[in-house]
Amino acid sequence: SNTQHFVVQPGTGDLAIRARTSDIWLDVAGGNVRGSDILNLQADANNANVNLTVLNGSLDLNDVSHFQVANDRLTLNAFGAGHNIDFSGTAGSLNGGQVVLNAAGSILSSGSAAVDVSANQAGTALTLTAGGGIGSGTDPLNVVVIPGTVSATAATGNIFVQSPESLNVNQATATGAARQISFTTTGTNKTLQVS
Repeated sequence: SNTQHFVVQPGTGDLAIRARTSDIWLDVAGGNVRGSDILNLQADANNANVNLTVLNGSLDLNDVSHFQVANDRLTLNAFGAGHNIDFSGTAGSLNGGQVVLNAAGSILSSGSAAVDVSANQAGTALTLTAGGGIGSGTDPLNVVVIPGTVSATAATGNIFVQSPESLNVNQATATGAARQISFTTTGTNKTLQVS
């Protein structure tokens, strides 16, 4: 539950998590986690809360093909100083209804996938919070958020987000001195709205 999380320490093993009638609140102890280590992440209930927290490590999303969360409210956390969420894969996006990404370090896009993360619900569908930065000037975070909006907060770094589709930004804050905030759309006749 949201007050009593299930804590695992998989070591060198893999994870397969499925909730048939309820939400998922899973904490992973013991260091970094790769997307390819997760063989299934699935809640059968529609619009479920799916929460995965790495307690003291980074989350390397090198493969998100087993994240079955397209209709859910997905939250991914990487806690511990300097630990990142990195979309390092080469194909396929992380697809959720509402998606919350929270990294003590940065939210990165070191891979080559055309889209890193997509969110398909109304309202604030994608929330990005980083202790460092979000994306970079050379490797922005690639998102698709339709029909909802994006909220982004970087405590000490810059924000670089782009989308091949139209993009609606409802909040963006980079609190460090002399930081950059960049949202771009790359598709033909796509619009960028900041509200």
